[in-house]
Amino acid sequence: MIESDIIAVIDTNCIIGFFKGNYQPEDRNSFFDRLKMLIEAQKVLLIKPVKDELTNVSKKDEIAQWISEIDKEAIIYPGNDLEIVLNVQKIMNHVNDSPYYKRSSFDIWLDKIADPNIIATAMKYHCTVFTLEGKKKSRDANEPSGREPKITNICEDFGVRVIDLETFLQLTGLSLKKNS
Repeated sequence: MIESDIIAVIDTNCIIGFFKGNYQPEDRNSFFDRLKMLIEAQKVLLIKPVKDELTNVSKKDEIAQWISEIDKEAIIYPGNDLEIVLNVQKIMNHVNDSPYYKRSSFDIWLDKIADPNIIATAMKYHCTVFTLEGKKKSRDANEPSGREPKITNICEDFGVRVIDLETFLQLTGLSLKKNS
Protein backbone atom coordinates (compact mmCIF):
# COMPACT_ATOMS: atom_id res chain seq x y z
CA MET A 1 0.00 0.00 0.00
CA ILE A 2 1.44 3.37 -1.03
CA GLU A 3 0.59 5.97 1.61
CA SER A 4 0.37 8.86 -0.87
CA ASP A 5 -2.42 7.04 -2.75
CA ILE A 6 -4.66 6.74 0.31
CA ILE A 7 -7.53 9.21 0.34
CA ALA A 8 -8.91 8.59 3.84
CA VAL A 9 -9.92 6.20 6.58
CA ILE A 10 -13.73 6.10 6.45
CA ASP A 11 -15.96 6.41 9.52
CA THR A 12 -19.04 4.27 10.11
CA ASN A 13 -21.39 7.25 9.92
CA CYS A 14 -20.31 7.99 6.35
CA ILE A 15 -21.34 4.61 4.98
CA ILE A 16 -24.62 4.68 6.92
CA GLY A 17 -25.14 8.21 5.61
CA PHE A 18 -24.58 7.05 2.03
CA PHE A 19 -27.21 4.36 2.41
CA LYS A 20 -29.75 6.11 4.62
CA GLY A 21 -28.91 9.79 4.71
CA ASN A 22 -30.17 12.98 3.11
CA TYR A 23 -27.99 12.38 0.06
CA GLN A 24 -28.39 9.68 -2.52
CA PRO A 25 -26.06 8.60 -5.29
CA GLU A 26 -27.03 9.78 -8.79
CA ASP A 27 -26.63 6.16 -9.84
CA ARG A 28 -26.83 4.05 -6.68
CA ASN A 29 -25.28 0.88 -8.06
CA SER A 30 -22.32 2.56 -9.72
CA PHE A 31 -21.68 4.71 -6.62
CA PHE A 32 -21.44 1.70 -4.30
CA ASP A 33 -19.49 -0.33 -6.87
CA ARG A 34 -17.00 2.54 -7.13
CA LEU A 35 -16.75 2.96 -3.34
CA LYS A 36 -16.17 -0.79 -3.01
CA MET A 37 -13.47 -0.57 -5.68
CA LEU A 38 -11.76 2.31 -3.80
CA ILE A 39 -11.81 0.24 -0.59
CA GLU A 40 -10.47 -2.86 -2.32
CA ALA A 41 -7.71 -0.76 -3.92
CA GLN A 42 -7.01 0.59 -0.41
CA LYS A 43 -7.42 4.18 -1.52
CA VAL A 44 -10.24 4.45 1.04
CA LEU A 45 -9.37 2.45 4.14
CA LEU A 46 -12.05 0.37 5.84
CA ILE A 47 -11.00 -0.93 9.24
CA LYS A 48 -12.42 -4.02 10.90
CA PRO A 49 -14.08 -2.13 13.80
CA VAL A 50 -16.02 0.01 11.30
CA LYS A 51 -17.02 -3.12 9.38
CA ASP A 52 -18.18 -4.67 12.67
CA GLU A 53 -20.20 -1.57 13.63
CA LEU A 54 -21.88 -1.59 10.23
CA THR A 55 -22.65 -5.28 10.48
CA ASN A 56 -24.04 -4.92 14.02
CA VAL A 57 -26.17 -1.88 13.15
CA SER A 58 -27.53 -3.22 9.92
CA LYS A 59 -27.86 -6.96 10.55
CA LYS A 60 -29.40 -8.17 7.30
CA ASP A 61 -30.13 -5.00 5.39
CA GLU A 62 -28.43 -3.65 2.28
CA ILE A 63 -25.44 -2.27 4.21
CA ALA A 64 -24.61 -5.68 5.64
CA GLN A 65 -24.99 -7.21 2.18
CA TRP A 66 -22.70 -4.60 0.61
CA ILE A 67 -20.09 -4.97 3.37
CA SER A 68 -20.09 -8.77 2.98
CA GLU A 69 -19.14 -8.36 -0.70
CA ILE A 70 -15.94 -6.42 0.04
CA ASP A 71 -12.78 -8.48 -0.35
CA LYS A 72 -11.67 -9.38 3.18
CA GLU A 73 -8.03 -8.81 2.20
CA ALA A 74 -8.83 -5.11 1.73
CA ILE A 75 -9.98 -4.63 5.33
CA ILE A 76 -7.42 -3.25 7.78
CA TYR A 77 -7.19 -5.13 11.10
CA PRO A 78 -5.86 -2.54 13.58
CA GLY A 79 -5.43 -5.07 16.39
CA ASN A 80 -2.88 -6.95 14.28
CA ASP A 81 -0.66 -3.92 13.71
CA LEU A 82 1.60 -2.87 16.57
CA GLU A 83 1.96 0.73 15.35
CA ILE A 84 -1.82 1.18 15.24
CA VAL A 85 -2.22 -0.47 18.65
CA LEU A 86 0.36 1.91 20.12
CA ASN A 87 -1.38 4.87 18.47
CA VAL A 88 -4.70 3.77 20.01
CA GLN A 89 -2.97 3.65 23.38
CA LYS A 90 -1.66 7.23 22.88
CA ILE A 91 -5.14 8.41 21.91
CA MET A 92 -6.80 6.74 24.89
CA ASN A 93 -4.17 8.13 27.27
CA HIS A 94 -4.75 11.56 25.75
CA VAL A 95 -8.51 11.37 26.32
CA ASN A 96 -7.98 10.06 29.84
CA ASP A 97 -5.44 12.77 30.72
CA SER A 98 -7.15 15.65 28.91
CA PRO A 99 -8.71 18.39 31.04
CA TYR A 100 -11.52 18.59 28.46
CA TYR A 101 -13.02 15.20 29.30
CA LYS A 102 -14.33 13.41 32.36
CA ARG A 103 -13.56 9.77 33.10
CA SER A 104 -16.94 8.86 31.56
CA SER A 105 -15.68 10.11 28.17
CA PHE A 106 -12.76 7.72 28.38
CA ASP A 107 -15.13 4.88 29.37
CA ILE A 108 -17.37 5.59 26.38
CA TRP A 109 -14.40 5.30 24.03
CA LEU A 110 -13.30 2.07 25.72
CA ASP A 111 -16.58 0.60 24.52
CA LYS A 112 -16.52 2.37 21.15
CA ILE A 113 -13.69 0.59 19.43
CA ALA A 114 -13.94 2.16 15.95
CA ASP A 115 -13.30 5.85 16.67
CA PRO A 116 -9.85 5.63 18.26
CA ASN A 117 -8.84 2.97 15.71
CA ILE A 118 -9.90 5.22 12.82
CA ILE A 119 -7.63 7.99 14.10
CA ALA A 120 -4.78 5.58 14.93
CA THR A 121 -4.93 4.08 11.43
CA ALA A 122 -4.84 7.55 9.86
CA MET A 123 -1.81 8.36 12.02
CA LYS A 124 0.02 5.26 10.81
CA TYR A 125 -0.70 5.84 7.12
CA HIS A 126 -0.36 9.66 7.29
CA CYS A 127 -3.76 10.11 5.70
CA THR A 128 -7.01 11.88 6.45
CA VAL A 129 -10.14 10.82 8.31
CA PHE A 130 -13.47 11.08 6.53
CA THR A 131 -16.33 11.54 8.97
CA LEU A 132 -19.71 13.24 8.99
CA GLU A 133 -19.25 13.97 12.70
CA GLY A 134 -19.09 17.62 13.64
CA LYS A 135 -16.48 19.23 15.80
CA LYS A 136 -17.25 20.36 19.33
CA LYS A 137 -16.80 24.06 18.84
CA SER A 138 -15.34 24.87 22.21
CA ARG A 139 -13.78 22.76 24.90
CA ASP A 140 -13.47 24.12 28.40
CA ALA A 141 -11.06 22.64 30.91
CA ASN A 142 -13.14 24.25 33.69
CA GLU A 143 -16.19 22.28 32.57
CA PRO A 144 -14.95 18.97 31.18
CA SER A 145 -17.37 16.98 29.06
CA GLY A 146 -18.67 13.62 30.17
CA ARG A 147 -19.82 12.87 26.65
CA GLU A 148 -18.13 10.95 23.92
CA PRO A 149 -15.11 12.74 22.46
CA LYS A 150 -15.54 13.95 18.89
CA ILE A 151 -13.28 12.34 16.30
CA THR A 152 -12.68 15.75 14.76
CA ASN A 153 -11.41 17.24 18.03
CA ILE A 154 -9.11 14.32 18.78
CA CYS A 155 -7.79 14.38 15.19
CA GLU A 156 -7.00 18.06 15.63
CA ASP A 157 -5.15 17.28 18.88
CA PHE A 158 -2.96 14.77 16.98
CA GLY A 159 -2.53 16.78 13.79
CA VAL A 160 -4.65 14.39 11.70
CA ARG A 161 -6.56 16.07 8.89
CA VAL A 162 -10.33 15.53 8.71
CA ILE A 163 -12.28 15.87 5.48
CA ASP A 164 -15.96 16.50 4.98
CA LEU A 165 -18.38 15.02 2.49
CA GLU A 166 -17.75 17.58 -0.24
CA THR A 167 -13.98 17.11 -0.09
CA PHE A 168 -14.34 13.32 -0.06
CA LEU A 169 -16.53 13.44 -3.16
CA GLN A 170 -14.04 15.69 -4.94
CA LEU A 171 -11.10 13.44 -4.09
CA THR A 172 -12.87 10.23 -5.11
CA GLY A 173 -14.80 11.47 -8.11
CA LEU A 174 -18.02 10.13 -6.55
CA SER A 175 -21.22 12.17 -6.73
CA LEU A 176 -24.36 12.45 -4.63
CA LYS A 177 -27.58 14.44 -4.89
CA LYS A 178 -29.58 15.83 -1.99
CA ASN A 179 -32.93 14.15 -1.39
CA SER A 180 -35.86 16.45 -2.13
